[in-house]
Amino acid sequence: MENKSNNQIKLVKDEAKYKLTVTKSLEDKIRYLCAMFNDREYSGALFYKVDGSFNDGSLNIVCVDFCLCDIGTSTYTEFETKPEVITYMCDNDLLDCYIGLLHSHQCMSTFFSGTDTDTLKSEGSSMPHFVSLIVNNKGEYTAAITSRITRWFRGTVDESVDTFGGGTESSSTVEKSFSDTCIRYNYLDITVERDPWFDDIRDKIDSINREKEVLNKKDLKMYYDTPVQLKMFDTDEDEDIEVSDVVINPAACERIIKKTLCPDKQNGSITEYVQEFLKKGKISDTALKKRMLALLKRECGSDEYSFAFSNLCNDLTLFIEDYDFVCDNKLMADKVNDVLNRLFDIVIEIMGW
Repeated sequence: MENKSNNQIKLVKDEAKYKLTVTKSLEDKIRYLCAMFNDREYSGALFYKVDGSFNDGSLNIVCVDFCLCDIGTSTYTEFETKPEVITYMCDNDLLDCYIGLLHSHQCMSTFFSGTDTDTLKSEGSSMPHFVSLIVNNKGEYTAAITSRITRWFRGTVDESVDTFGGGTESSSTVEKSFSDTCIRYNYLDITVERDPWFDDIRDKIDSINREKEVLNKKDLKMYYDTPVQLKMFDTDEDEDIEVSDVVINPAACERIIKKTLCPDKQNGSITEYVQEFLKKGKISDTALKKRMLALLKRECGSDEYSFAFSNLCNDLTLFIEDYDFVCDNKLMADKVNDVLNRLFDIVIEIMGW
C-alpha cells in the first residue's frame, strides 16, 4: 500500500464558506494584546467549540478563549504546544473545546501568507480539522478551517511480460490498493461580538483619515520636491548617523526590502536576503516593483496617492541610502550595494520622482 508524505499532500481550496464567531470575552482579550504588542506578532492556542455540521452548511465555529504562547518579531511568530496549554484548559473549564491557532499580523492586513498556508497543510495533515484565525490591530479578522480527505482505491491489474520474437512470456492478475490524501480548506465568514462603539469609532477614524488624505494631496508635490536629507540635521561632518536617526519607520523599511527580495524567506539579515535573492537568478524590475508596491500599500494601509504612502517611500529611500551593513567579502559587499541601488531606483520610479 502506498502512502504520501506531507510534502506530497496537496492543499486544495474549497469555495464553500462556513461561519466563525468570536465571543465578546475573547475579542476583549485580542484587543488588549494587540494594544500591548502593536508592532510585534503574537500567537497561541485558540480554544473553540463547534455547532452544526459541514453536511448541511450549518457549521459554526465558536471561538471562546486564547492562551498566549509566543511574542515574536514584527513579521514572525511561532510556538510549540506546551503542557501549560493543557493546564490553562483545566483551570479555565475548556476541556470540552478543540484547539486551533490564533496569531496576529500587527499593523498589516489579515491574510494567509505562504507560511500560514504551510501551517494549514502541516497541521491539517495531522488531525481531522484545524482552525486558524488571524487578527490585527485594526480589528480585522481572517480565518480558515481544514478537512483531511482520504480516498481509497482498490482493484485488480492485469500484467503481461513481452519477450523476444513478439511473444508473451507470462501474464498475471495482481491485486492493487492505494490511497490518496489531500487537505481541503475553507475560509470562514466571521462575526465578532464587540461593543457597538467599536465599529463606530473605527468608521470615524477611517473617515477622518480620508479627509486628511484629500487635503494632503494638494501639498504633496511641493513637500516631496525638497525631501528630507542628512544635511538638514545639525551634526558634525565626521559624525556617523544611524539610519534610525533620520528614518521614521526603519523596521517597516527593512521588512519591505527583505520581502521584496525573498517573499518566502522568514528571517535573517538584509545581506542574507540579498544572497538568497542572487541565488534565484534574474528577476525583472517589473516583478520587483510589483512586490514592493504591494508591500508599501500593506505597511501603510493605504494606496499610492496617500500621504502615509509617500512618507513611507521617502523613509525607504533614506534607509537604503544610509544602510550600513557588515560584509568581509568585498565582492559580496559590491553585490549587496548593487541590489540596494536597484531597489532605490524602483522606489524612485514608484514615486515618479
